Amino acid sequence: MTTTPDEVTVAAGRRTGLIAGLNGLAAWLTVHPDTPLPVVHANFRIPAGERGQQLGFLDDLAELLGTEVTEDRMGTLFASRDFGPLQAEGHVSPEDRGTAAWFARAAALRASNGATA
Repeated sequence: MTTTPDEVTVAAGRRTGLIAGLNGLAAWLTVHPDTPLPVVHANFRIPAGERGQQLGFLDDLAELLGTEVTEDRMGTLFASRDFGPLQAEGHVSPEDRGTAAWFARAAALRASNGATA
């Protein structure tokens, strides 16, 4: 896929906007110390595409974050890193998500944890 100059400009603007927003939130919290702290979670969007491309993007993200890809009990793959109380992560859902096998696995996990729904 080729990136156009306009796409690069838009991406740079989004990056600048995100950084300004995070700095703005930090500044606001600094001058409002009695305000309860928000939960801040940064989720990297994995581009749609072939599974191999998604996994490659996740591997690259893990390397940039200085971590490894891990898998949860439902088969979701994660790359995450904590920055103090802020967590940044990307994930790729299991290939069978939404299938009967996936729902059966979810039900079995809920049952093993004592959940009823």
